[in-house]
Amino acid sequence: MDPSNSTPRSHNKRKKPDEENANEDGLADADADSLAESNSNRIRSTKRRRSDVGWVPQPPKYIIEKGLRKVEPYEFHYSTFAKGRWYGRTLIDVFSKEFQDHPESYYRNAIECGRITVNGEPVTVDYIVKNSDRINHVVHRHEPPVASTPVRIAYREEDLWVVDKPSSIPIHPTGRYNHNTLLPILAHENSLPLSALHPCNRLDRLTSGLVLIALSKPRSRTISSLLSSRTLSKSYLARVRGVFPEKPFTCSEPIETVSHKLGLNRVSSEGKPCATEFEMVSTTGTTSLVICRPLTGRTHQIRVHLMHLGFPIANDPIYCTDFWTSEIAGSEGSEEAAVREFAKVVFPDEGENTAIENVASNTNTTTADTSADATPPLVEFADGRKFECARCVVKKADPVPEMLGIYLHMWKYEWDEPGGNGETLRRVYQTEMPDWGLDDVWTEKDDTILAERFWKYGGKWDGVVPGTEVTEEQA
Repeated sequence: MDPSNSTPRSHNKRKKPDEENANEDGLADADADSLAESNSNRIRSTKRRRSDVGWVPQPPKYIIEKGLRKVEPYEFHYSTFAKGRWYGRTLIDVFSKEFQDHPESYYRNAIECGRITVNGEPVTVDYIVKNSDRINHVVHRHEPPVASTPVRIAYREEDLWVVDKPSSIPIHPTGRYNHNTLLPILAHENSLPLSALHPCNRLDRLTSGLVLIALSKPRSRTISSLLSSRTLSKSYLARVRGVFPEKPFTCSEPIETVSHKLGLNRVSSEGKPCATEFEMVSTTGTTSLVICRPLTGRTHQIRVHLMHLGFPIANDPIYCTDFWTSEIAGSEGSEEAAVREFAKVVFPDEGENTAIENVASNTNTTTADTSADATPPLVEFADGRKFECARCVVKKADPVPEMLGIYLHMWKYEWDEPGGNGETLRRVYQTEMPDWGLDDVWTEKDDTILAERFWKYGGKWDGVVPGTEVTEEQA
């Protein structure tokens, strides 16, 4: 099968009620953002609360430059009711142990200066959290940049959009990403309220391709039922390292999560059952183009199965890296310690807190832009108060284009749903092939670039990871 000979299309073929479904039943690979989407404990803000008096969320100010979509830093209020497990604990204990965005010293200072409040009032670090407490945290929010590739609506129907998502963009606000996510971008560009968009499936932040977005709750429920019943089939394209087996086969290895915070997963006998079908399309002798059909929906399922098979996605910064050790794989040693070391190398923002703490305390550090003279600027908020923002001082290098995605593309959806007069309506939605999936575009030169700029450095482009701190001169 050669997917490069296909063109985008939507088929609405009617079949007789008794016609056998000739397609494999499948369920979406519900890829979650490897780091950002795993942090489920973040405090979120949805409406104006009593503790948010004077603050009204403002529209994003996007900046498009050097192939990147950036968001101008802005005031943001995280707000939540106290969780049951917080009752009876001090406020500083809750923040320092439940949230890991900042070091304890930051939270202590934020409570003391009134950036963190309870029920709209300033409190001390020793305040005991009680039932019904509303906790608010005001920040000067800095979002990471994403690719400026336009978000294209490949198919527009009355109650459904099929959107071609560029790599690097999360589906919905999560973790460090808020305005720089697919749903807010679509809402902003189409003058719609965010509540009008109902995503039916997710793609990993680094994965590109089609996303189903219902424009009504009934349509969303219909597609969700197809997903849960495994009657909606997905076909992904991946370019993997090595010469993939020619004969199609299914990998049925169970997968478990090693770190929910990092979104790190592995094949393990203790994991949840899952299965992925694989079919090789072509090979250069160094890399191979493969069709992947997930039959279940585990986090990073395709990526983890390919790594386990010995054919990781060729530019995957997590699963095609020399830093994946036997301890993480579960065969020996201290897993927890190995994951911490892995995070330091692969997830640079894990080290951001140390830099922020050092800037805030005005001490010298080993990082490039956190000298003793780095004084956080004062930022004025909507209520007239002014707070220091250490993130304004910590400068980070822009990611190069190669860092913004992996060679994994959600290529095609197929499913049947009830039509009129007892007939079955066949749905097929397909997007264009990415350049790395075209045999007449991808050449041995591209393999050489991978070898010399990515594999040579153990899975880091040019030996650098996104989010690396830089000096003012480098910035």
